[in-house]
Amino acid sequence: MSPVDLRNITHALGWTLIHSVWQITLLGILVILLRKITRTRNPVLRYRITLLFMLSAVAISAITFAEVLKATALPEHARLLGLALPVSSFSYQNPVRHTSRLIRMIVLLDSYSVRIIYFWILGIAVFGLNNIFGLWRIHRIRKHATKADTQWLIRLYKLTRMIGIGRKITLLIHPATRIPFVSGVFKPVIIVPLSLFTGYSTDQIELILLHELEHIRRLDFLAKQVTLWVRTVYFFHPVIWWMDRLLEHDRELCCDRV
Repeated sequence: MSPVDLRNITHALGWTLIHSVWQITLLGILVILLRKITRTRNPVLRYRITLLFMLSAVAISAITFAEVLKATALPEHARLLGLALPVSSFSYQNPVRHTSRLIRMIVLLDSYSVRIIYFWILGIAVFGLNNIFGLWRIHRIRKHATKADTQWLIRLYKLTRMIGIGRKITLLIHPATRIPFVSGVFKPVIIVPLSLFTGYSTDQIELILLHELEHIRRLDFLAKQVTLWVRTVYFFHPVIWWMDRLLEHDRELCCDRV
């Protein structure tokens, strides 16, 4: 890769991050409006709307990056806001006032693009390591957990068939966990605390297991991992964190409907 290519990629990436600030903010406004319109509907619809718009941020950034990279190959190193605004071609002799301010702002932001990328890479490293550590902890818990009694495995099997899950689901017990949770996509397991079988009635335990089985049926573990990495990429944007909290809340409401 030549230095010119690297410089163009750096420029395109920096401006993609800058543009993502207003783009994601706009997506957040649309989510607010659509969630208000659908507030009387079931939470599944609100969940799908929020998830769609959160994933749309990645698609929009990919398109923006491609367009900006294309613009950098134009004569005079065409700049953004229209993706073909050649900064160096503007004459500063008697410029229109608002245009002059716009150009100064573009030049200023462009001068910080490399620093923005360094900050972005550092943030991804920090939050990415945290994500990996979380997956490692889940793996450790899963590895040291023990299988539930046969009677509860039989009950779980009946519950899986009742809600239409054809795969084998394993019920594991780990004393260090405080709340039940689901782990895995291809070989999912439900991990519950030991206290679950001493503090609740049989009917209550079955309701809790049904809730976790619905997470498995909806592939929520996979969706959560995807949105977690989207949040990592856009760690700097509060709207993405807000969307992630909405999704977490909606997931629980969707599973409670079981």
